[in-house]
Amino acid sequence: MSTISSPDSGKVLVVSTDLMDRSKFMSAFAEVETFRNVDALIRARPGPDDSAFVDVRLLDTFDRLREISAKVTVYGSHVDRDVFQAAQTAGVAMVARSKLFGQLQRYR
Repeated sequence: MSTISSPDSGKVLVVSTDLMDRSKFMSAFAEVETFRNVDALIRARPGPDDSAFVDVRLLDTFDRLREISAKVTVYGSHVDRDVFQAAQTAGVAMVARSKLFGQLQRYR
């Protein structure tokens, strides 16, 4: 996987406690800021040019994502159909973990 770096593309922000997930983001992008929960991401005040990736396992509710002005992509297991349905109902972009990491730059 090649490393992507573009000064005008904003920051890559990741909410995950999974070390493998974090390392995949760090391999794909030159600069990545990681957070252990959504509250910490919200306190960082991401801007509209930033891209935030959130592990669905760390979300209590999709409503908190409305406080984030960055482009948000939630990811999770492809077998959690109820979670995918809830994300769609909430208007949240959600993608299967395997698809995300297979085409990571596409979601930037």
